Amino acid sequence: MLHRGIDSRFSKYMSKGPSILLFEGYAFDPAAGLLWVNGAPLTLRPKAADVLGHLLRHAGTLVTRQDLLDAVWPGIAVVDDGLTQCVTDIRQALGPDGPRLLRTVRGRGYIFAASVTQGAAPSLPRASRVPLLPLLVAAPGHSRMVWTVAVLALGTLAFPLAALMPRPAPAPVAVPMPTPDARLVAHRLLEHGLTIQRGPGTFEERLRSSLPFFRDAFASDPTNAAAAAEAAFVHGNLLTVRGSTNIAFDRAELDRYADLAMAANAADPKALNARAIALRHAGRYAEALPFYRLAGADPERASARANVGLMLLLLGDPDAAIEPLRGVLAESPRHVFAGTWRLYLALAELLAGRPGFGEALFDPAGPTRAFMPRGERLLYRAAALAMDGQEDAAREVLAEIQRRWPDVLARPLRDHAMSAEPAFLALYDERFVAPLMRLGLR
Repeated sequence: MLHRGIDSRFSKYMSKGPSILLFEGYAFDPAAGLLWVNGAPLTLRPKAADVLGHLLRHAGTLVTRQDLLDAVWPGIAVVDDGLTQCVTDIRQALGPDGPRLLRTVRGRGYIFAASVTQGAAPSLPRASRVPLLPLLVAAPGHSRMVWTVAVLALGTLAFPLAALMPRPAPAPVAVPMPTPDARLVAHRLLEHGLTIQRGPGTFEERLRSSLPFFRDAFASDPTNAAAAAEAAFVHGNLLTVRGSTNIAFDRAELDRYADLAMAANAADPKALNARAIALRHAGRYAEALPFYRLAGADPERASARANVGLMLLLLGDPDAAIEPLRGVLAESPRHVFAGTWRLYLALAELLAGRPGFGEALFDPAGPTRAFMPRGERLLYRAAALAMDGQEDAAREVLAEIQRRWPDVLARPLRDHAMSAEPAFLALYDERFVAPLMRLGLR
């Protein structure tokens, strides 16, 4: 009875009408948001399904980002990340064919490079019809017991139950290729983790809530480089925003998952980005730089292109850092990390001695979603004002810091340095430490 009920519920997705769009061995039902990959059904998120449907209906032609925003989010203000994530989801669903079929025309939009026809959905073997994934994906706050009950009730998963439980991801050595069911579940776990990161709560809360899903996704499919990379990103971001409760653990896990991502697929932009982040947190900026450049060649990886600028800054070349940072801010001004990138640009302008010394970008009235706390940001603003000859204004800023964030002024000025590279420290001492010391700080 259980299987019959599930099959009946799934049959609503198995429409045979002309609404099914066929392309290069794939089939897509826009009404159900169901994509057949290698004959197996995969349910896309509603917005990702809408984006794919629009692209397929305009296959072979350039579809601008604004066209997609108007078609999928009519009358709604949407940040670029919403559309970018839908494109990423579609490419992940299509697997190795994703980048070839869904092409980015940088600065303009997308082209779906396939011939699309209408026809009937594939007929599936009975064993493939159980919609495992919607039943398995529980809300973040639900007990992990939901997963166990769902798996035991269905009794059809072709991979161990232990793969769904939190545990360290296995090394990809002598690991058998995952079954189609395991790949499908891994994709949905990965997707759910990404959905959590875009949901409510603080940034740190969302990072921590999403991590078990990325770990479980990689445990289910050790060939899924994106899952390992996303786990690495979580540990790296906790370190970046100073939200780590165990720095040694997060650094070790960052390194481990970066290694696993590279072992799974060393050409995957996310794996390259994860390796770059691990090197960056180890203070190996020169080694991280080429990995960020390789990852940034992917049009969807704006953060990697921003980190090219950051690596150049930390290596003591702020003049070279300015161009990539300005470029990524012009390209993605509403990105979730845009506030942090503006501060990197401000630091580059300060250390490069550019007019204004980045003072306007350090303004606390600017974006608050940035890695640098407000009190520390004001300290850099004071240095910029002092470098610009506005010492009275700089003293007013220092007085505000003393009133609201006295702990910032209690730290030695050298402790605020982001890099120990000699070239960086030489400029840092000249254009941050020295101006503040003239105002009486030590």
